[in-house]
Amino acid sequence: MIYVHELARAQQVAGAQVTVLAASTNRLESQPEYAATRTTIDGVSYIAICNRPVMLHDFWNPLREVHNPGFARVCDEIIQDWRPDIVHIHNFPGLSFDPIRLAKRAVANVIVSLHNYFPLCSRDD
Repeated sequence: MIYVHELARAQQVAGAQVTVLAASTNRLESQPEYAATRTTIDGVSYIAICNRPVMLHDFWNPLREVHNPGFARVCDEIIQDWRPDIVHIHNFPGLSFDPIRLAKRAVANVIVSLHNYFPLCSRDD
């Protein structure tokens, strides 16, 4: 997350308005699955997706890695409200590949930076 934060700060210095949408391990009492919280750290706006049913890979429901309807609904709402010019995706485990499809539908510029081999092989060993 440090890399993403420093990249966001550099983009702000260059004049861009930046919001980071990130998965969170936080559990929020009496909130639904995929509850979104907002915070600002060092001037960077963050939207954290909390109360996820799995933190990383869902071994008992591997299709959730491809399409996760609960997360897709929340992600789509955020993208529609946010209306970004560019979406830069950094990681997928525990969220699904839905952000790519949703971002492509809403904006023309979608970038994916791969930090591991998960999109090719979801094995943890």
